[in-house]
Amino acid sequence: MKYAEIYILLLIPAVVIAGIFLYAAAFRRKKRLLTKLLGSRAGDPEAVHLSRSRRHWKFFLFMAGMVAIVCGAARPYWKEKAVPFKHSGRDIMVIFDVSKSMRAADLPPSRLEHAKYLLREVVNGCPGDRFGLIAFAGNAFLSCPLTADPAALKEYIDELDTASVPEGGTNIERALRTADRALTAAEGSHCAVLMLTDGEALSGTAERYLERFKNKKIPLLIAGMGDPALAAPVPDGKGGFIRDRNGTPAASRLDEESLKKFALATGGMYIRSTVGNTGAAAIIQELKKLDRAERNAAGFRQIEDEFVWFFAAGFILLLLSALLPEVPGKSRAIPGKSAGMVLLALMLSLSASAEEKKAGPAEPLHGDPLQLYNLARARQEKGDASAVTIYEEVIRKASGNAELQSRALHNLAVAHHLDGRNALTAGQQQFSGQQLDPALKELQRSRSVLDKAAELYRQALAINSSVSSGAAANLRQLELDIKKLEKLKKQIEELKKKQQDARQKAQQAAQQNQQNQQDKQNQQDKQNQQDKQNQQDKQDQQDKQNQQNKQNQQDKQDQQNKQDQQNKQNQQNKQDQQNQIRQAEQAAKELEDAAGENQQEKLRQQAAAAREELRSAGEKLAGNAPEKEVQQHLDQAVKHLGKPEKNEPQKPAPSPGDAGKKPEKKAPHPAAGEDAGKKADERNAREQQLKLLNDEASGVRKNIQRGRRQNQPVHQVEKDW
Repeated sequence: MKYAEIYILLLIPAVVIAGIFLYAAAFRRKKRLLTKLLGSRAGDPEAVHLSRSRRHWKFFLFMAGMVAIVCGAARPYWKEKAVPFKHSGRDIMVIFDVSKSMRAADLPPSRLEHAKYLLREVVNGCPGDRFGLIAFAGNAFLSCPLTADPAALKEYIDELDTASVPEGGTNIERALRTADRALTAAEGSHCAVLMLTDGEALSGTAERYLERFKNKKIPLLIAGMGDPALAAPVPDGKGGFIRDRNGTPAASRLDEESLKKFALATGGMYIRSTVGNTGAAAIIQELKKLDRAERNAAGFRQIEDEFVWFFAAGFILLLLSALLPEVPGKSRAIPGKSAGMVLLALMLSLSASAEEKKAGPAEPLHGDPLQLYNLARARQEKGDASAVTIYEEVIRKASGNAELQSRALHNLAVAHHLDGRNALTAGQQQFSGQQLDPALKELQRSRSVLDKAAELYRQALAINSSVSSGAAANLRQLELDIKKLEKLKKQIEELKKKQQDARQKAQQAAQQNQQNQQDKQNQQDKQNQQDKQNQQDKQDQQDKQNQQNKQNQQDKQDQQNKQDQQNKQNQQNKQDQQNQIRQAEQAAKELEDAAGENQQEKLRQQAAAAREELRSAGEKLAGNAPEKEVQQHLDQAVKHLGKPEKNEPQKPAPSPGDAGKKPEKKAPHPAAGEDAGKKADERNAREQQLKLLNDEASGVRKNIQRGRRQNQPVHQVEKDW
């Protein structure tokens, strides 16, 4: 018998010792109670009907039941079975040129090292696929058979050198023949051949094997190394260069024409790998177009738990311990409900075990970390989100296995990286759909997920940099994604800022127009009041016409001066309002240009419509049109620029006569609501009327005082205050 959680068996000594201690304490306590109750007769069998042997048996049954339950918790099993693990992927045979011309340094540090780097990138970008490796020069041999272990393959890649094949030259026929033999057992619908070469001095006849690859639907993907326009000298490995018989340094040039011909003959693809663009992304994209084949992987072994029998035995022993009486000759029965509950628990546990065995073994979330890693890997390839939780469990349990923990961290980072890129794509789509606020939210979520992925990549590299070599490349790609995200986020924030600025300036112009309209109304009301007062004064003072002529002329002059001052103030207000409208029109123009640059057609049209309304408002104002017409254009401009956001600060327009002063903090907002606007207007009208009445009363008092000084009779002026 074996135990899956054998460390739980360490509890058995503790359970036994604790049981013996409690049993001894209970025995002494009962003995003291009997002595208190019976005194000297506590040891008399006639007075105390108790069987010590039965008490010991009860204790033995109880401890045996507890030990059985602990053993069941340790998950005992007698046998285990293999659970197959199916894996889908492609078979990719890599033909690697190791001829001496690959030493050329036109691709720093050399063509050979550049090709190695490219191959590692392709392997990292095709998880789950099987790769094989063929090294060829004048001859070809299978360096590494098809394997799904990228770590083992990378070891063979690191060992490649121009000395790997002693025979010089570039015999492509032998390389293709070796690849054809290696792929004979694989189905053509999911196979591909990847060739990394400079195409220098190709020899052999390749047409026959190219035709075979075409018939089997095996594409030939070729990555050219070198420069087709400029020949590069070939180092000899000793600090000099290889020379021909005449002593001239040998030079190597990329033969693109032949390589393109080979690739097109099989329906494949040719790319030229450079320092700026290795071509790994294009190769990976082309490989992923191939079908994936299902095949059995190594799998893992699943135990067949037998804990239910130990639990059942433990409950039965505990039940017997409870039913066994300590008094001889009598049976002890437990209450019916308690016995029923115990039996029901036993039946439920046995039924659950039977159902579990009938349904088959469930996918474990505990146990061997390697088993969990394979399970998470399979789910990740299917796009199952539960793989993230399983990877986290692997990372927690594989603390002693640096390689496995690093791989789990890397795969978990890849999952978050893909999630962050999906959020970034969603943000880009919403930005293209002219939805700025939803796009900004998606970008914020994408940034948080990408930051988490970056931290996981760094942890994977810190634990085991050799195993997680792909994490460095993914981390570089992640940094590019973050730069793209920040650039898009900056564009959105600038657009929103320009929209907010244009909207606020249009609102200020509209508010200024309303204030000017109110001031003119107040001035008109005041003028009407003044005319009425002048008419009344003229009628009341006909008997002292001569005396009042001079005073009337002075009042008329004062009134004219006041009117001139008011006209000047009105002209200044009009000029200020025109400046505000021009500023708002300029802000709308900037918003229109920015939206056009970012392909935000809807926002651009709104800004253009607002700019047109502002231009019309300025023309109306310059042509002395009624304020209501100007206000209509300004309101339409604000409407086109959209509603202000909740947290957007509002800037009140300065009232006339307040030039050079700071605006009050509690100035009424034009969008405060219709009721609030009416109340503010009524309050301003009342204040203006009260001021007018005070001025008139002051003038009357002055006239009375002047009449008294001249001893002239003064007629009382009746006023409806």
